[in-house]
Amino acid sequence: MPDIKYEILKTIGILSENSRGWTKEMNLISWNGGKPKYDIRDWAPEHEKMGKGVTLTEDELDALKILLQKEPGTVPVQASAPEKEDTSGNFVTMKALSIHPIYAMCIVTGQKTVECRSWTTNYRGDILICSTAKKEKGTIPGHALGVVTLKDIVPFQRKHLKGAMMDSFSSEDYAWILTNPRVIKPFPVKGKLSLWTCEHEIEYLPKPKNEKEDEELGRIYWDPIIYNG
Repeated sequence: MPDIKYEILKTIGILSENSRGWTKEMNLISWNGGKPKYDIRDWAPEHEKMGKGVTLTEDELDALKILLQKEPGTVPVQASAPEKEDTSGNFVTMKALSIHPIYAMCIVTGQKTVECRSWTTNYRGDILICSTAKKEKGTIPGHALGVVTLKDIVPFQRKHLKGAMMDSFSSEDYAWILTNPRVIKPFPVKGKLSLWTCEHEIEYLPKPKNEKEDEELGRIYWDPIIYNG
C-alpha cells in the first residue's frame, strides 16, 4: 500500500466520540500535497490511526448544504463553503498541548520554535498552546495562551537545540516544528496529557506593530494573570 501523507490545515469540529476515545471529525485536509478538501472520518486519540471517510470539494460541500436545506426537519444552513478563519473570535474545537508555563509563553511569542517530545503523532495543523498549572514567578500558569501550527515532526537533532531552547537531547526524542505563532486572549484551562481536544471561543489578539503596542497588549492581557509568588 502506498504511503499516504496528509496535513490537517484546519479542524472544523468534532461530530462524535466513541467509547474507545476515537472521534469523528470534520477537517480541512491536504492529501499528498494536493488541494485541500473537507474530510469527515474517525480518528484515534492522537491521530496515529484513521478510519475510512469521505472527502468533499467546496462545490460538493455547497451541494450537500443545499440538500440539507431541502430535507424536512434539518437546520437551515448557508449554501456556501466555510469562510477563512475569522481572527476576531470563534468558538472552535481544536487540538491542544499542555506545556510548562515559561515555554508556553515563549512558543506563542515566537521565541521557541521547536518543542521536544518523547512521542510523535500523525496530526499536523493548528494546536492550542496551554500552560500547565505549575506556579513559577513571572509566568502564567493554567491558561490557554496562543495558537501555533504544527508543521512537522522529525527525529530530534543537534540543529534543533536552539529553537527548542535546550542544551542537550536524547536520541529517542522528536522535534515538533512549530510555525505561525498567534497570541490569543488568555482563558483558564485544566491541562491534560498528550494531545487533547479543547472547545472554547478563540479571540486572536492583533499582532503588535512596534514595541509600544507589544507592551500595551502585555499590560492588558498578561500582566493581570502573571503569577508573582
